[in-house]
Formats: sequence, structure tokens, C-alpha cells
Amino acid sequence: MKTLNKRLRFIALFVSLFNISIAKAQGPELQYFYSEKTLIPWSESYIKFKSGSQMNFGFFPLASEKSAPFGTEGYTKDVKICKPLMFLPSILHRVGFYGEDLDIRDKFILYCADFEKLVDNKLSLNQNINRLIKENVAGIAIYSNEEENPLIDLEGIKFLNGEIPIIALSKSTAHMLLNASGYYLESFNKDIQNGKLPTLKEPIYNICLSFTGKFQNLQTEYCTIRYNKETIDSISIVEIAKNNENALSFLFNLFNELEPSKEKQVITYFSDYDEKLFYTNHWGKGLAAGKAGIFSIYDKESNDYALAVHELTHIIFRNNWGRQSSFLNEGIAMYAEAISIKSDESNRITKNFLNMGTLLPLEKLIDLQIGADKNFTQMGYAASGSFIEFIITKYGQKRFLELWKSGGEWHSVYGKKLSDLESDWHKWLKE
Repeated sequence: MKTLNKRLRFIALFVSLFNISIAKAQGPELQYFYSEKTLIPWSESYIKFKSGSQMNFGFFPLASEKSAPFGTEGYTKDVKICKPLMFLPSILHRVGFYGEDLDIRDKFILYCADFEKLVDNKLSLNQNINRLIKENVAGIAIYSNEEENPLIDLEGIKFLNGEIPIIALSKSTAHMLLNASGYYLESFNKDIQNGKLPTLKEPIYNICLSFTGKFQNLQTEYCTIRYNKETIDSISIVEIAKNNENALSFLFNLFNELEPSKEKQVITYFSDYDEKLFYTNHWGKGLAAGKAGIFSIYDKESNDYALAVHELTHIIFRNNWGRQSSFLNEGIAMYAEAISIKSDESNRITKNFLNMGTLLPLEKLIDLQIGADKNFTQMGYAASGSFIEFIITKYGQKRFLELWKSGGEWHSVYGKKLSDLESDWHKWLKE
């Protein structure tokens, strides 16, 4: 099962300007959520027998393209479900103890796509999940038989009658649920090793899952600020709204000559890294997710206004003029942020790299996926911001917009080779 996803692995380290050291973790690892020992105040999960005996378990909710957990309909409803759990090793296998096909409708399905190869099912994980949804299952818990703490990404999921919760479990948790379902794991594993899928068992307990999904909204002139009232207080959210309104006013003024549309922005705030990761499946302090909006952490100890400017710049450029390379995308955001707080940090940091002889050549910097490689995170953010400041200072915003729309045709826009622009930039930095 393909579980690695570059988007999820992206670690957005906003160094220097956000007063965050490179070593600071941008959220817990998945094992934290997968552990039954973890207590999450906005969530509860356990299995329960008719007798009343129950067992808690940990899980990680998978997020939709709206950067919202499946089942919440884009932060508009809470998840609360208690349904019979049925293990399904393959969507093509329904054989029960007496040879009958078991009904999976309205069941919470425990599913492992690794076993599909035993029945030669070549559909992707996403396609298999969509087939389960068509059969009106109540929810889906996915685990990997190859990885203890899998990182799972789902795209193109289609719901017919409203969203259902889709979660990920650790291998150990899945095995505990199988044990509780009456599966003898030693025999189970022997069947799998011999290329045979186990006989299915009727559910004997319910899986109960709940977490806050309906967030509160605070409306301002240009923003819809979305938040969980259990983790962020009303006084702080008013300050957050003010920061974002001020940030938008600043950006509309800064980029006035480019005439960006003044669309209302949806901005979702979380109280800490663990909460943001739980809901969005994204590590880092901020995430600009296009039409889905912006997702940020409110940190009273750092400059929320600067973060708002940075993320809103991403949204304004993407929504008005489309996507661009990581270098241009982060560069214009770092440029706007630096102007907003009158900071010269990007230039100072870049100049230090240049003086030490460790600054990457521009031809490599422009291909850098900033944040994906922690070795070049600080350099990537700083150098992109510094270079974009240089070309806008020298050639203006409208030329930069031409560059953006051209997809990075440096010579046709500026009449110079990239190497010549690089030389001019280095001289500008030293002066």
C-alpha cells in the first residue's frame, strides 16, 4: 500500500521571522495519535460490547481535499458514530463461516489494502475506498500490514449520501481489534502467508468514534475566521480576525497596481501543532490550500500578523494568477511578509550563506521544493524572499507578475540570463 505522500511530509518551517528555531518540531509523529494512551480533548474512540466492556484505541482521521477530516463535511458537522465493526481483507472477499456472503452495509469496515494482491485486485487504494462507499458502509478504518504507523493519503474520494468518517490505525491497534473480533492471529497470519484470505466473521461489538467537526465562524469584512471554540477563546479569535483584516488591507495596498480580486478568505485557526495536524493532515505552522482556504496555528508568542500576511499572499497569488514553483510561491510570500514588518532578515540570512560560500546556485534554488528538505529549509525561505525582493525592487511588480504568468521565463521577461540576474543579486546583497 502506497502510504508516503509528499504533501503530508512537507514541513513548513517558518524560521527567523516567526522566531521558530530549525530544531523545533512542527507537530508530533503519527505514533502519538495511534496510541490508545493519548488523550485528545476534542475526540473519543473505543470499542464496546453489549455487556458494557470496552477498550479505547488511538486513530488518525484522514482529511479530504478541503483539508478537513472525512465525515465533517468541511468543518460543518461533528462526527459521532457507533456501528458494528467488520473486518474486510478485500473488497472482493465476503465469504463467511458457512460460505455465505456477509452484508457490509451500514458497518464500520476495518480494511487493509495490502491483502488485495492475494485476489489480484489491481485497483488503487482510492478506487477501492470509493467502491466501499458505493456499498453504503458507515465508516472505514484503514491500516497497513507492512507499516506499524502508516502515513495514508486519499484523493478523489466520492461520497454519494454525505461524508462518512475515514480513519487510519496502527498495525498494532488493528490486530487488537481483530483479536476482539474473534480472529486468532496466528492462524490468520498463516492463511495470509499461504496466499489465503481468512473466513469473515459477523460483528460482535460496535466501534464508537466521535470528534468535534463543526467549527464556529467569525465574520469580518474580508474574512471568515473558523475555529474550535473548545481550544481557542473568543477574545483571542477577535484579535486573530483583526490581524487578518489588517494583513489583507496591507496586501491589497502593496499589490494595488496588480489589481487582485478582493475575495473573502476562509481562514481556519488551531491552538497548537497537534490540533492542526489532527484536522488537516499537514505538518507545519501554516497551510495555504487554495479554495479550501488557509489553516494556521495561533501562537501568542510569535507574530500572527506576519504569518497572516505570508499565508494570505499565497492565496491571493494562487487564486488570481494560478500556481507557480515553490521558489516563486515562497519568495513572494516572504517578500510581502518582510515588507509588512519592516524586516531585513531574509537578506541578512542569505548574505551570511553567500559570505560563507554555502549559498546554492540560483539554478538549483529555483528548483528547490522549499521545506521538503530540512537541510535547505532556512536557505530556501530566506533566499527566495531575498531574490524576489531584489527583482521587484529593480524591475517592479508588473514584471514579476509577467514572470509568474510565464512559468519562470526569466530571459524573456527580464532580458537577462539567470546567471546574470544572479550576479546582480549578489552585488545588491553585498551593497
